[in-house]
Amino acid sequence: MTKDNKNKLDNKAWIVTVDMGYGHQRAAYPFLDIAQGEIITANNYPGIPEADKFIWQNSRFFYEFISRFKMVPLIGEKVFDLYDKIQAIPKFYPKRDLSNANLQLKQIYKLFRDSNWGKHLIDKLAKNPLPFVTTFFATAMMAEFFNYPGDIYCILCDADISRAWVSPEPHKSRIIYLAPNKRVEERLKLYGVKPEKIILTGFPLPEENIGERLRILKQDLGKRLIQLDPQKTYISQYKKTLYSQLGRANFKLKFSRPLTITFAVGGAGAQRELGIEIVRSLKKDILA
Repeated sequence: MTKDNKNKLDNKAWIVTVDMGYGHQRAAYPFLDIAQGEIITANNYPGIPEADKFIWQNSRFFYEFISRFKMVPLIGEKVFDLYDKIQAIPKFYPKRDLSNANLQLKQIYKLFRDSNWGKHLIDKLAKNPLPFVTTFFATAMMAEFFNYPGDIYCILCDADISRAWVSPEPHKSRIIYLAPNKRVEERLKLYGVKPEKIILTGFPLPEENIGERLRILKQDLGKRLIQLDPQKTYISQYKKTLYSQLGRANFKLKFSRPLTITFAVGGAGAQRELGIEIVRSLKKDILA
């Protein structure tokens, strides 16, 4: 074992996720190597109190019920739109103070206060206060609310985020946010998070997608650029940079295969119709 690998294994952290949508688990997976034990699923870990499990299950059931209720004729769309507005991300411009807590956030903290939701997990992990790294906003807030003694990191999984991702008093919060893009970094500031509590990291990718010295990543990107830019508008403008960053051997100017599109259905199945709509709109190109 090399010295670098040994140091990597010695730098352990609690990696905490939830199985409420694959996105949170996908963001946690790249940290498997530094996880103390295994990745912890906060809503379904060994020894979870029944009361906590009930709250998690209820919140998931409600979300999935509302998402599927959208398909009900006449009233389904209206009920879903109302629920959607509660979770809506406010417009980015004009830039203004968006630090006031929303209804969703107030409900979460009420569960902390009245039901000690999450306290069992936080007390359990606090016995060995390694860095607490989570891909879900509620678990980061649990750690802060129940006074987890170690550092708390929250990995943001989306290209933009609602107010629910940030604690009610962001200027006092000690949660450190790992932002996937510049938009989220700026959004966090609008929500009142101090700049020193934000680290622009990008979205975490597993080593299998990156490779040593970015070898796999460069090969994949080199193959995909021609698919994404078939008219070569971007490629012709930045060819020198692409050669420099990807390497000539990785940069392909000819199609090696047909374009492949994957539509991952989110929203507990509520986006199924959107997938059908996309396929129908591409029918001529698919059959060509």
